[in-house]
Amino acid sequence: MIQGGEGHTQHNTFSNDPKIDETISAVVRLIQESGLNSLDKEDVLKDVERLKELTTKEQTPDTLQRIEKRIDMVKSGIETAEKGGELLTKVTPYLVLLWQALTS
Repeated sequence: MIQGGEGHTQHNTFSNDPKIDETISAVVRLIQESGLNSLDKEDVLKDVERLKELTTKEQTPDTLQRIEKRIDMVKSGIETAEKGGELLTKVTPYLVLLWQALTS
């Protein structure tokens, strides 16, 4: 927070893009409706929740790196829990759209 003085300018860009919210909601829905056991769902949904939090922060190189890492964690968590199912195939296009929306 800037206090005192004159002429201070602060620029913050936060994502309130409805497309991002819709994309994350679709990922959550697919995970919740999947056949993953409850503990696996919980683990993956925690990663998705953190991903959602990161998308609301200023999109700095560090934030984008953390988002990319969290996307990989979501994919890895699904892949590990699923053992050959179709959930990863359904979720991956949404994660690609999310990344494109954040980096374009």
